[in-house]
Amino acid sequence: TWSSQPGGYHAKLAIGLLNIYDLTKETKYLRTAKNLCDYALSLQRPDGQFFTYNDVGGTNLHPHLYTAEGLYIAGVYLKRKKYLTAAGKAVRWALSYEKEGIVPRHKFGNDINYHERTDILAQTYRLSMLIGIKDDQTDRILKQILSRQYFGRQKRQRGGFFFGKLSSGKIVPHV
Repeated sequence: TWSSQPGGYHAKLAIGLLNIYDLTKETKYLRTAKNLCDYALSLQRPDGQFFTYNDVGGTNLHPHLYTAEGLYIAGVYLKRKKYLTAAGKAVRWALSYEKEGIVPRHKFGNDINYHERTDILAQTYRLSMLIGIKDDQTDRILKQILSRQYFGRQKRQRGGFFFGKLSSGKIVPHV
């Protein structure tokens, strides 16, 4: 799986490392955060895609967006335009596959899995807002997210969001 191999998604660790650097002022944390982001940049394809399955050239959108999150935060904190630009390209790549408010969970060549996960929709929406994309696509994504909010009897779950679907398309009924 994507989590068992190195990838651009490790750039998300830069967020925590920059927080530790803020507290300690130890440059090793700052240097490591930059190294992770620079490594991620070396993996980005010209269209903005980050492969998360290196052996087959596929992308799981969840870790793809982890990469964008790390690059965006590091770009803001470090005032590095190249990180912000790469994060924007990654988000635009994800949005290029949006259909009726759904961003796919996987893309392998021409095979695209649209069995949605609410966390991927939320990542895409949040990053779109941060980089300044507010359009019909993001409106559709927000509508999909809000349609998954739980307002049932379980007080502890009320206000949460249903997970979405498994890769097979089976609905996951938990919040």
